[in-house]
Amino acid sequence: MSFSLITVEMAESVVAKQDEIKAYAKKFYPTVTCDLDFSSSDKGPFRFWISASGSDLYKSYSEFTRGSDLDKVFNEAEHNLGLHIDAQQEAASKNLAMKLIEITDAQGYCSDRDLRLAGFPEAFVKNHKAEAESIANRAADKGPFVIETTEPGNGQPDIAPVPRDLDPDEVPF
Repeated sequence: MSFSLITVEMAESVVAKQDEIKAYAKKFYPTVTCDLDFSSSDKGPFRFWISASGSDLYKSYSEFTRGSDLDKVFNEAEHNLGLHIDAQQEAASKNLAMKLIEITDAQGYCSDRDLRLAGFPEAFVKNHKAEAESIANRAADKGPFVIETTEPGNGQPDIAPVPRDLDPDEVPF
């Protein structure tokens, strides 16, 4: 049996690639774990495992990638993670659009504040606003559906917006 020694440079390269994949996943998931090990398998000695969880918007993800070429194993893992995140973002955008329709139907309008109160993170609403509006307008005929942007607060608690059918002079605050 012959063993090849792994050089420090090779190990650093492997760790850097793992860290790169982990950093990408951490943009979407608060908890990410990955590991590379060796195993005897028909598919090759390298086994890379990644697990990502803890997001309110995306389903958890866990996958093993195996192979005999370490670069291909990492590339496949990165590709599969990207496909999963793309699918989860699309599903979350559809959920945002459905919530936009639901809120607009209930109160006649929908603000980014309403969506934050419904559990969507501020950055997600901001980044997916146009897509959610487009999905909502294609999905339902009571539009147009628009996510109204509220002004940033000054540290005071949010106050519910004045209903559109009331005269602002009649509001008791």
